[in-house]
Amino acid sequence: MARIKVFSDLGIVIYIYGEKNERHHGKHVLVVKTDEDSQYGFDGKPIKGIKDLSNKKDRQAVSNWILSHQDELNKAWEDINNGIRPDMIK
Repeated sequence: MARIKVFSDLGIVIYIYGEKNERHHGKHVLVVKTDEDSQYGFDGKPIKGIKDLSNKKDRQAVSNWILSHQDELNKAWEDINNGIRPDMIK
């Protein structure tokens, strides 16, 4: 399973993991900030059962970023699951 960084800004790093034959949450990203992390679906919502980020502003920023980068995230998801390294998303 590959982990590729697709975004990094304001202390928040967003990764996409390749899940070929391991689909357990559907399309999602791993969000890391300092010493905490969470997983968000491409709908901009945290995945149920996974601890969310503690700061409300961070949660809102991540959700807004995901929702405004749907096309890029979908392409990165397809790329990584087809063995292609996706580009960073700006």
